[in-house]
Formats: sequence, C-alpha cells, structure tokens
Amino acid sequence: MNEVWRILKPGGRFHGAVPYALSMWAVTDPTHKSFFTDRTFDYFVDGNHNTFYTDKHFIKEYVRLGTPVTTLAGKLRNLIPFRRVLRWFLWNMYDEVQFSLRKPERTEDRGAEARG
Repeated sequence: MNEVWRILKPGGRFHGAVPYALSMWAVTDPTHKSFFTDRTFDYFVDGNHNTFYTDKHFIKEYVRLGTPVTTLAGKLRNLIPFRRVLRWFLWNMYDEVQFSLRKPERTEDRGAEARG
C-alpha cells in the first residue's frame, strides 16, 4: 500500500479486486500470498484503531464482495438468498473483494474527510 500511496497523485483513485479470504480460489492458488476480507481496507483509513501499521491513510470510497458471473457456479451463487449472512458460516459465497481507495488532496485533509 505504501507503493500505491507513492505513485498516486493527490486525489488519485486506486480501484482493484483481490481474492476474498473465504474463497476456495484464494487458498488454492499458490501465487496468492495475502488474503483479504471486506474489513481489511479499514487498516488503511483514518479513524480505525489499527492504523498503526502505516502512516499512509486513504479515503475508502467503497469495498464490496463480488462473484464473477462468467461461470455457472458464479451465476448460481448469485441466486443464494441471505448470502451476506451465510458468508460467516460457509466458504465460497464470494470470490473477490472489490475496492476503491482515494488519496486525500492534502495530507492535512485526511482526518477531516475520514470523519465527514
């Protein structure tokens, strides 16, 4: 995240998708070294009690769980009712975490925008 912070201009946005930790695809691919949930990105915004990992804080625009609909399994999983609740008890409800983070315009704006 420090490298993303370094290359983004003030006000720049970082959009991405990463493997969801409770997905079979996250743990079966040997190239996946880190696992993410929809709460992982809270560590990179002001106002979280765990922001001591980095001094580079973003503004979280959105974080959502997703399942690509390119396969039959993905299409069927999108039909499951109460998926947001079931994800705490069952694996493979989602495949990825989609997110958008924005670098504050100015460093001193970080706290004001996170609270606003």
